[in-house]
Amino acid sequence: MKKLAIYFSLFLATVLFSCNDLLETQPRQSIDADIALTTATGVNGVLNAVYGAYRSGTNYGTNRVILPEVLADNVINTSTNNNSWRTQETNNLGTGTGAWDNNYLIILRCNLIIDAVESGIITDATAAQLAMFKGEALFFRGLAYFQLATSYGYIPGKEVNGWKASVPIILTPTKTLQDVTYPERATNTQVYDQIKADLTAAITVLNNTGRSSKGYVSKAAAQALLCRVSLYLNDYTATISLANEVLGTATINTKATSVAQTGTALVTMWRTASEKSESVWEIIYGTSDNLGTSSLQSWYTVFPKPVNATCTGNPARSSFGDLAVSTTLLAAYDAADIRKTQLIEGPYCKGSTGYYFSNKFSGTAGTFGQDNVMVLRTSEVLLNRAEAYAKSNQLALAVTDLNVIRSRAGLSTYVLGTPANLVTEILLQRRLELAFEGHRWFDLIRNQSDIPKAPGLSAVSSIAYTDTRIIGSIPTAAVDANKKLVQNPGY
Repeated sequence: MKKLAIYFSLFLATVLFSCNDLLETQPRQSIDADIALTTATGVNGVLNAVYGAYRSGTNYGTNRVILPEVLADNVINTSTNNNSWRTQETNNLGTGTGAWDNNYLIILRCNLIIDAVESGIITDATAAQLAMFKGEALFFRGLAYFQLATSYGYIPGKEVNGWKASVPIILTPTKTLQDVTYPERATNTQVYDQIKADLTAAITVLNNTGRSSKGYVSKAAAQALLCRVSLYLNDYTATISLANEVLGTATINTKATSVAQTGTALVTMWRTASEKSESVWEIIYGTSDNLGTSSLQSWYTVFPKPVNATCTGNPARSSFGDLAVSTTLLAAYDAADIRKTQLIEGPYCKGSTGYYFSNKFSGTAGTFGQDNVMVLRTSEVLLNRAEAYAKSNQLALAVTDLNVIRSRAGLSTYVLGTPANLVTEILLQRRLELAFEGHRWFDLIRNQSDIPKAPGLSAVSSIAYTDTRIIGSIPTAAVDANKKLVQNPGY
């Protein structure tokens, strides 16, 4: 079988990926490289491999959800028998949110798909299929660069000491050794411009009806992601416009989509296995994808639930339950807040101590460790819009959006005070609403805030925004392979 030589010069200079590695599909099987890029079935297989990369523990399966919580102040490590998440909890030098290899693998696969569509070599695809292939690949390439940009560099206009280096941009397919390039790091502005270009292009070719499930990306998903990117860039006009588009979309891939209006609806949504009502794009986990003890349920919960409040006489745990709700986060919820009373549980014993745990990921598919992961959901989009309204002095509109979140949680109606207090309250509700979903670290950084740490850690009480650790270190293997790569300051 002919091999497709893919040489990842940026991070694994000695590794060739054959078509067996590159073209993993669902179900897992190899596809001949000649077929893979010239038939709809083959290109769809490459696209499935991209979905699979986001499903992995390196990405949204574990790390991209947990690391932004544990690096900040939403969770504390309860482990008594292993060192999982210890270095991240104490923000040791070199820890961070980056997934360099995973994201560049995604980018190179997407480049192959985009090139195949644009070069016209896919012989049996309809126009609708070609648009879908290209649109989804553009979305995923934009998302991959966004993950890299937020992990390894500063947001434009928010640099420390003028450091503007971001990550290398690769837009052409790497098919042979002759295609290998060694690009230098682009500026943060260049990378964010590329992210916006990819997502904008994806919006023009995707629709909300082309797939059978919200497990696939859509036009609304591209709009929701670009809405988030725009908020990070302080582009409030674009944030509001894109949020309006997403929140005005009633169905995505034939599935109803809306903001939960009541506390009961919110809890029901979290207890639903798939096609969640607030989901704009969710990653689907089938039985064969179950991460088990490496799943979000395993890290975030005690399972099975204890039958009593003591530390003895309870069933043996299947989960690790290493990441409990921090005392500062727990205290930030009002006593009657349904997000506290229904989506947090405890105290449950670990060792001799009682802790509280999130139950957002509770094995909703009926099997321990098996939960779909919402990467984009309507409440985040609503909070994006509320923040953009507040920061652009459209205060009454901001209050209206804010009160949707507050009212359904069982809180009193917010009455407008000063603009600064309104922004503070929106950011608080964002923390409470999106806790355990992978936002906290990034929300602090995009606001150029110091990173508070949960009380009781051996680390300092906070990490300054100017600290080296705010942006991660480029992997040593990547720097060794590409001499044009300059390491971030302090590493």
